[in-house]
Amino acid sequence: MPENHDHYKSRIIHHVQRIDQARNELAESIKWAQHEVSPQFLKDASALVDLLPDLSYEGFMEYMREIPYYIKRTKEFIIKWDEKGSSLGYSDVLRCARKCGQELRSTQGALDETREVVSDITGSTWGKGLGISLLSVITLAGIVLFFTIVVILSLMG
Repeated sequence: MPENHDHYKSRIIHHVQRIDQARNELAESIKWAQHEVSPQFLKDASALVDLLPDLSYEGFMEYMREIPYYIKRTKEFIIKWDEKGSSLGYSDVLRCARKCGQELRSTQGALDETREVVSDITGSTWGKGLGISLLSVITLAGIVLFFTIVVILSLMG
């Protein structure tokens, strides 16, 4: 399992780096296009950059549940401004936004695969919404059994 853990951690770190690179490229493209695009486009594009995670691996792991939201917001931005895609300034920013969306979807796929592998190996539902792990169920059952025995013994004695 440690080798698998290192493999998946390394893979996720790689995806985090790619998201960060795509985010930086998007921010840079906005700087270059700022004089050629509408103020609203500039505002929307800057808001997208601010939304996307700018984090280390550890910080990113805290926000991994937000990736579907980041994907959704990136897609909404692209759809909203796609008609301007061939105009000077807009095309580069939209290309970078598409790259961010692609990296986010790729990262989501890697996280989903990691969850499945961990779930298969451990029998738990690690990382799935409100899933309860096998260890939690066993602990809860032990507590219930303990209190049941205490109640029975107190009734008998």
